[in-house]
Amino acid sequence: MLKTIEPKVTAIENECRTLHPNVSKIKTDARTICVLMNEILEIADAEGEAVRTATFFFFGNKTNLMEISTVLADLISMCKEADENTFR
Repeated sequence: MLKTIEPKVTAIENECRTLHPNVSKIKTDARTICVLMNEILEIADAEGEAVRTATFFFFGNKTNLMEISTVLADLISMCKEADENTFR
């Protein structure tokens, strides 16, 4: 499932670099990331500590689920803040 998240993160990054970002697409990708990461964490919780602390590859880097979750939560937060600032 982590490999499913990577293209969504890349899509958000690419969309944010455009002159006129598609806020709707960013929101959709951000929501998808939230759902997938929640599912991953639920599976990890059910499987136990070994899975939660295991090393995974994310964008070619070795990391664990908690680090990935933190990075993705920050990304989602930035998307939400950007969306709120867009309509002020």
